Amino acid sequence: MKVFIVEDEPVIMSDMVILLSNCTDIEIVGAAYDVEEAISLINTLKPDVILLDIQLISGTGFDILD
Repeated sequence: MKVFIVEDEPVIMSDMVILLSNCTDIEIVGAAYDVEEAISLINTLKPDVILLDIQLISGTGFDILD
């Protein structure tokens, strides 16, 4: 399963990457800290699952879903 992470807190992002890296059936294909970067990378990488923080500094997770 290809997973993409959107999280603006570096410590939480790091913990999520560490946690998910231990799962053999999960591949972290990318990560972003802000809305614009996330939209661009998601469109390019086409992940199966997006772990999305709703409250971001640069906007909201809902902005990414549009």
